[in-house]
Amino acid sequence: MNSLTKSLIVALSMTSATLAMPVEATEGSVFSRQVSCTFNTGQSGTCMSTTDCASQGGSSEAGHCPGASNIQCCTLQPVCAPPAVNDDTITLIKGFEGFVPTPYPDAGHHSIGYGHQCSQPFCAEMTIPPQGIDEATAVTLMTGDLLRFQKCLTAKIGSVTLNEYQYGALVSWTYNVGCANMASSTLVRRLVAGEDPNTVAEEELPKWRISEGRVNPTLVARRQAEIGFFEVEGGVPVLPVSC
Repeated sequence: MNSLTKSLIVALSMTSATLAMPVEATEGSVFSRQVSCTFNTGQSGTCMSTTDCASQGGSSEAGHCPGASNIQCCTLQPVCAPPAVNDDTITLIKGFEGFVPTPYPDAGHHSIGYGHQCSQPFCAEMTIPPQGIDEATAVTLMTGDLLRFQKCLTAKIGSVTLNEYQYGALVSWTYNVGCANMASSTLVRRLVAGEDPNTVAEEELPKWRISEGRVNPTLVARRQAEIGFFEVEGGVPVLPVSC
């Protein structure tokens, strides 16, 4: 682990209590992390608006998601397998999310561990010991969750040239803002258009700092840490992907 990554993790550890609860923000308004869902056929999907789903080439099915009628279960077309994230990325995201061993309220749902959003109230789908889940279980849940965000991110920027730290920073950001917000962002459009990745990250990531209509200091710190991680030098190239 290089010195810059270590310094980012130390800084995050100082605010872990604030970062333990997932926050909401957008490029100018409010967002919430997407919720997993299952089609009648058993295929897994993500709850999002039918407009966002269609814009990403997916198909929607009603009756599986909370909220307005246009929030439906969406499944996207198969894409190339996403690159794995490195250990530094896992450590970075763990610092952002904070470890909570028991279920806690999270934007109308319950979450546990490192921001794993449960499908049932109080995470009833899980067997939780009286003392809560252990850290290893929380990491397993988080890495499983991350794969979905890696997939949707790779589906949008799979042709862009990025190294493991640039990719890891964007996985962290996507995990925070959700696949639909990532897919419709100016950040993604600029990367796909071929603009310099460092410039795009420096200019676009700080925009995602609003929670409940106000600038959120925790989000400001998270975005700055992601920019620093994005700019770590010497990372192994991981994008573009080839199937």
